[in-house]
Parts: sequence; structure tokens; C-alpha cells
Amino acid sequence: MSFITYIIITFTVIGLFYLVKFLNKKAEKNMDETKFKVHQPFAFLLMSIICTILFGALTIYTAIFPDDTMEWWIYLIFSLFTVSGLFMTIYCLSWEINIENENIVFSPFLGFKRNYTINNITKVKLFNNKKIKVFSGEKKLFSVEPTSKGYNILISRLKKEQINFDVELNKLSI
Repeated sequence: MSFITYIIITFTVIGLFYLVKFLNKKAEKNMDETKFKVHQPFAFLLMSIICTILFGALTIYTAIFPDDTMEWWIYLIFSLFTVSGLFMTIYCLSWEINIENENIVFSPFLGFKRNYTINNITKVKLFNNKKIKVFSGEKKLFSVEPTSKGYNILISRLKKEQINFDVELNKLSI
């Protein structure tokens, strides 16, 4: 690959994360602290659907029209990217946290909905990368990444409820 290709890929990824951040801030302006949802950004869902369709089509195309230069590991890689895109699509559609007044309904990936109240939360761990883990005693209830839509509203609601925030600084490995 040429040097320009690496630059284009780098700026595309950086631009995507800035777009997610901008759209999240825009969506959070319309949210209320008493009733809101925390879920994965639409851009992640769109990327996962495109990945699934693109690599699924490439897998089918290479199976229907085989080429003498195609090796078995290319089929494997296309299939793995297809399955990864499908997994991410299901994750983006199913994972969410609904907060309504004092009630919290957490829907994990392919799991059963769990109901909590704000009073159940005893502490929140905040990490270097702004990821939070919410605990009830020593039991982890859920964790939220900073790219999630509704993340800032959730943080302000937890601070408003005067829940203890533990800042955990991890050493970054290089």
C-alpha cells in the first residue's frame, strides 16, 4: 500500500470518531436527565451492516466464481469479517440502557433485561479512557463506553445523585 492510502485510512477513522462525538452531543441536547436511553451510535451500526454485506457478498462471489489465485485462507478471512459484522450489528441493535426517573433497565447483548434503581448504585469507576463501570456493592451492573449515545447525560445524572466516583488510572502500555 502506498503512503497516501495509510493517510486516507487514518483520517477516515479519526473523522468517523469525530462525527460520532458530534452526533452524540447533538442528540444529547434533546435528552432529559429523568428519561433517556444510552445506546451505541448509529455510525457503528451502519459500519457493521456495511461490513456484513460487503464481506458476505465477497465470500459468495469468490465461492461462485473461483479463481486459481484464490487461496483457502482468503475465504476464511472474508467469512470471519462477515461473522464479525453480523455480531456487531446484533450488538448495536440489542445493547441499551433505559433510564426513567429512578428505574434503570439494562439490556445486554443477547441477554435478559435487568432492572435496577438509582438507589442500587453504590459506586462508579471512571477509567483513563473515560469508560465507566457501575457497581452495586462489589457486583458490576453494567459498563458504558464514552462513544455511546447518552453517555454524558448518564454521567451528569449519576453525579446529580451524588454517587461515589472512583477514578482508576491505568498505565498505558506502548
